[in-house]
Amino acid sequence: MTNLIGEYECKVDAKGRLLVPSALRKQFSAEAEGVLFVKRGIESCLEIYQKHDWERVSHQVASLKVHQWGDANGVGFGGEDFVA
Repeated sequence: MTNLIGEYECKVDAKGRLLVPSALRKQFSAEAEGVLFVKRGIESCLEIYQKHDWERVSHQVASLKVHQWGDANGVGFGGEDFVA
């Protein structure tokens, strides 16, 4: 998974589009195909995933089983966030 690390101040334009700073865009890989997924994170933060990374994360979430909630591995699914 590609780590897009850093804290960036982003703006939203009049059409509701997220304007991504160039310093962050420079970290995107060609594999992302210009597609980003945004997820609500903790402490009022947004998490940004490139397309290929989001596909991997979403497959992990889809494969979780209900009985795994709160097991020793800390794997679970609930609410807005998940731990994988």
